[in-house]
Amino acid sequence: MASEAEQRLITRWAKMVTMEAGGGESLAGLEYRGPAEMGRSDTSKCAIMRLGTPIEAVLGACDGAATNQDMGKRIYLEWEQLRDRFAPFVYETDTEALTFEGMGREASEAWQRAILAWARTKHAELSSGKTSATTSTALSWHLGQDYSQKNVCLHLTVLNFGYAQAEEIACEGGDVLKSAGDWLTSDELAQLDEWLYQRAPFAIDQNTIAGQGTQEMSEADQATLHHWAMAVQFRIWNDAAAASLPPEALANCPQERADTRLVIDARHGICLLIPATHTVFDPNPNEIAVAKDSC
Repeated sequence: MASEAEQRLITRWAKMVTMEAGGGESLAGLEYRGPAEMGRSDTSKCAIMRLGTPIEAVLGACDGAATNQDMGKRIYLEWEQLRDRFAPFVYETDTEALTFEGMGREASEAWQRAILAWARTKHAELSSGKTSATTSTALSWHLGQDYSQKNVCLHLTVLNFGYAQAEEIACEGGDVLKSAGDWLTSDELAQLDEWLYQRAPFAIDQNTIAGQGTQEMSEADQATLHHWAMAVQFRIWNDAAAASLPPEALANCPQERADTRLVIDARHGICLLIPATHTVFDPNPNEIAVAKDSC
């Protein structure tokens, strides 16, 4: 069942479809320029993608004719969230350029790289007509079994533009049984951004991170990554559970004070204040841990 926020976005998408059918004007919101083929560095074949509203994308060569194409509901809803959340910026590399006319406030170089990764992937999808989940996956991390349930294991998937899915999967077979999604926080993304762009690709057992750097992942990096993934998994599950609680259930929770933050563990039925310098994660479904953030 779609969340309230997802329902609002779907309603907006439906309105945009109506506007498009009625000849509504398109407002420029994003322009991506890069190699015609994803993953290539040949700048002699430059491709362009423009997004705005209504729901059509403009695709073509940088110096040639362009055509309109329906971006589809999934890409439109992602685009709406990006535009509403992040501030305007221009980001350039040796082979790509992105102009983003956002209406939000969040802004950091890490988020700019994340949105560039999104634009690059969506251009490839729209121009080829093919979708690949692997292309968008930055991190796939298995967190072990939930021993309070039969044949249920925990898994975290993080996409290259900073959106994460906390999942319960079948330990045998790997089918997704239940999931909750959310954007990474800016602090979470900053750490992921460091791994992605400074570390080399890494895989161990079934766990992978699509690093693009040259520095090998050390054992300390691996331990930090596992801790990070557990903390993100806990936050997403807990936020989803807390959002479903009625207001009266939270009435007796303590108020945040200076240098503290409120943690609501809806699954265990508790709320508590912890130092702002600490993070909560669950090493297993039957307990939680509070640890000081690493420097």
